[in-house]
Amino acid sequence: MREPAWRKTGSTPDYRFSLANETTFLAWIRTSLALIVGALAYRRWAQMEEAMRNNRELPFSGVMLVMTVGVAAAAFILAVLLLVAR
Repeated sequence: MREPAWRKTGSTPDYRFSLANETTFLAWIRTSLALIVGALAYRRWAQMEEAMRNNRELPFSGVMLVMTVGVAAAAFILAVLLLVAR
């Protein structure tokens, strides 16, 4: 892989600036993910609240089923890989 042109200009910065830059970037990513998840959670909470107020069944969420199966499959695969590695 060839070196980008911007790395050939100027002088190498102090590594602390790069680490601070990375930390700031990760903080922005973490904040944006929290806002997205919070917005999705509010929508689901509102649906549940409305169903309970109107004496209806709670709505089914396919996302929970997919997440449960996904986490269980990942745990199974990890367990198999750990057993095979021994």
